Amino acid sequence: MTLLKTWLISLAGGGKALNGPFDREKYDQYSTQLWEFINKNKQYFWNEGRTFPATLGQMHQLFATGEIWFTMSNNDAEVENKMLQGFFPESSRAFVPDYGSIQNSHYLGIPRNAPNKAAALVVCNYLISPEAQFIKFQSETWGDGTILDVALLPSEWREKFTEAGKRQFGPSRSAISDKALMEPDPEYMLALFEDFRKKVM
Repeated sequence: MTLLKTWLISLAGGGKALNGPFDREKYDQYSTQLWEFINKNKQYFWNEGRTFPATLGQMHQLFATGEIWFTMSNNDAEVENKMLQGFFPESSRAFVPDYGSIQNSHYLGIPRNAPNKAAALVVCNYLISPEAQFIKFQSETWGDGTILDVALLPSEWREKFTEAGKRQFGPSRSAISDKALMEPDPEYMLALFEDFRKKVM
């Protein structure tokens, strides 16, 4: 879905073309071009586009065995992580296409009616601590970006994050930050999800 949203933004003109509320007219215009492009190129897809991997894990497996030429991730350090695990082929490299890729965040929430709010807050506070964020940040563990402003951390932590953030198999986060696209209105994803099944599958 993220790739479809990214292609839709690119067809609409790139950058901020789809920022703001859902625009049905824009969606209809550019999604028509998107389905035409995909259907015209199905012969190059895995299994000629007759079926699609259901999960990211399946896609990674197909890439690891050489059945497909690229895989995707919302984590810009995923290749680093999988290479260090010995899962991806040695020739694997991460990249972000020139037209960019959607950047978004995951987060934690505590339900209003949670029976143990104080305990949940303790867990949340730990998960946003430098200690926990650093464990998550390391490529060997996950390689996921940190929510912390590293420049504001004590020097000991700044050095740790700086050293751990060096990439062997892809560009640094700072080198790709200008290619980050805003997540469009959720209505675009709902429409793409439904139409992909009608017009491609």
